[in-house]
Amino acid sequence: VDWSTVFGSDTVDDMVLSFNKNISLLYDNHAPIRRVRVKQLPSPWLSDSIKRMMARRDKAKRRYRKLPTEDNLITYKKLRNRCNRMCRDAKRRHIHSSLEGLNTCQIWKFLNSLGIGKHLNETSFTINLDALNKHFSQAPIILNDSTKSSTLLQLSKRPLPMCTPFTFTPVTECDVKRSILSIST
Repeated sequence: VDWSTVFGSDTVDDMVLSFNKNISLLYDNHAPIRRVRVKQLPSPWLSDSIKRMMARRDKAKRRYRKLPTEDNLITYKKLRNRCNRMCRDAKRRHIHSSLEGLNTCQIWKFLNSLGIGKHLNETSFTINLDALNKHFSQAPIILNDSTKSSTLLQLSKRPLPMCTPFTFTPVTECDVKRSILSIST
């Protein structure tokens, strides 16, 4: 930025104009105004009372994190549960009021907009099962000795990880039986 125009001005008004022009140029270069498209409208069921309850809940959570006492935890949990109940009831009321007086086609259109129901663009995977079976049942590709040795050489040059090595331990039938019986269903 050329600040000499500010300091070289004759009057204070010219200095202010030059200063404002320079600041505007800085803002335009480093923080330009851009159009932002709102991709999703705010939830229509979210009322001011619910937002106030969410703010109270968040404040109680901050208070509990700052001072973790039993009373603060109970207060936070009560506000959290009340907030969840209010949101659930408001969503339910919004859906019921939106569905009132609609025919079946409009109802399904509305439910699809909420993400309820079948999606129209379901993709079915058509995999040739014979080709898949053949791929996994064939013997692996046999590599020539030079490829094997160069790969092993590259791997041996890498540093070893700083962790305990993995080992197998022998297991008896009793160990297996004990493990299976310890599983609770």
